[in-house]
Amino acid sequence: MANKYRSLKAHPGIRVDQKNNYLAEKMVGGQRYSKKFKSLREAKFWRTNFHPTICPEPNSSNPLSGKEQPFRNGDDTHITLGDLIVKYENIGMESLSKLTKSKKLRSISNLVKNIEDVRLCDLSAEMLAYHIKGLKKNADPQRCSFDRELKDLSSVFNWHVGLEKSKGRSFNNPIVPFHYSVGRIRTIQKKPKDIEPHEFLLFLGAFTEKKPDRKYRNMAIIHYFTAGRVGEAAAIKLDVIDLKKRILTIKRNVEWVKGEVPNVKDSTKTYEQRQVWITDWMLKAIKDQMELADPESGLLFHKDGSPLHQKAIIASYNRALKRANLPYTGTHILRYGCATTSRELNDIDHAQSVTGHASVRMLEQYAQNKKSLNKNRTALTAVENHLKSLMGPSKTRAKITTDYDQMDSNELNVLDFAGGK
Repeated sequence: MANKYRSLKAHPGIRVDQKNNYLAEKMVGGQRYSKKFKSLREAKFWRTNFHPTICPEPNSSNPLSGKEQPFRNGDDTHITLGDLIVKYENIGMESLSKLTKSKKLRSISNLVKNIEDVRLCDLSAEMLAYHIKGLKKNADPQRCSFDRELKDLSSVFNWHVGLEKSKGRSFNNPIVPFHYSVGRIRTIQKKPKDIEPHEFLLFLGAFTEKKPDRKYRNMAIIHYFTAGRVGEAAAIKLDVIDLKKRILTIKRNVEWVKGEVPNVKDSTKTYEQRQVWITDWMLKAIKDQMELADPESGLLFHKDGSPLHQKAIIASYNRALKRANLPYTGTHILRYGCATTSRELNDIDHAQSVTGHASVRMLEQYAQNKKSLNKNRTALTAVENHLKSLMGPSKTRAKITTDYDQMDSNELNVLDFAGGK
């Protein structure tokens, strides 16, 4: 005969049988958990402190056990971790791009799985450490650490710290430096990021003369000399190209959100615009690509009038890198590479003018924009001249000209690299 339990009205979630055995039950994350006890006190203690991830075996000596620990973080005893994340998504992410917002939410979700119902006031550094250890047990063996997730969640806590402070209340960010050590799974094999000038030449030479490869090679040249994000290069339209003044304005960015169609956003990731000097090689690439630009959208690089997919760009770059036997992958190496070379040939101010890390807005005073553009021109011209010097005496060398009208009579064969005939 099955053992019959009766509910205790004074103690929700706890039932007792005829032999005074207590059955404690608790719902966490939509799943029911239960455990039997000999005394009501033990059943109540378990139900108050049990959590499948943070505290699966609560006892009076466990420092992670809710009411047994003399700990409370902050003055708000009602808001949970899940509540905070929803609040941050609705308010704190207002200024972030759709792509950044999507990536950040996925990252945070990976870290807080199964602990969304924990009250913030109960969330301590020790609890998080215990939780991270549990995540490590089932982590992908290819994963190196939880650094990205910790950084993103920490930004949420810091945002909440500011809100609480504005209300005259306290809250401490429970993420501390030792969590990054706890979350370390294996030694990180750092890959090289900044492609060397002679390697960039080999990279360009590895593209074929077929139409798709020409498109991605043109993009690689423009991407490199703008030293920007690949989404900025992919979003270039005809209206931002001034061939007479040799100025390219970076003002848009392609958003690649998982599961959605690529979208051209009318602002960069940082909401800042910058002007880039069009070097000879860029001019050659732009002129070649303008013939294939989409007349309706104005996109310089496109597929059937729509923005290119990020995976297609990465795949094309990686194929060329593999053909050239270079130890790189991805697209960000071009941003790093041009910035590093510019820094080595000039100074930090010139490098900042190339990458756009310095705040340069189109509507600022003309003198300041003019100064930045002049630095950009000097920096990129130096980088291009350095690349030409590495091509050898058999390759075409021509003086840099600022007059676009002279370009047709003095055409540069800058794409005639070894292997790229």
